[in-house]
Amino acid sequence: MSRHAPTRVREKGKKVTDIIQSKPFWKGVQNVLNVIELFVRVLRAVDGERRSKMGYLYETMDREKELI
Repeated sequence: MSRHAPTRVREKGKKVTDIIQSKPFWKGVQNVLNVIELFVRVLRAVDGERRSKMGYLYETMDREKELI
């Protein structure tokens, strides 16, 4: 049995490598992280020890929504 991967496996590995090394892939990752960060901010405001007023929460959600 050969120690080398079959050609089909190497081709798939090359495709994955090309995707991961591409600028569009990392731009997409950055966009996802930016959106998640905004959601985390809102969740922290909602889940804080001190309960925030609903008006503040709605304002925070609207502000973050605009950033998205």
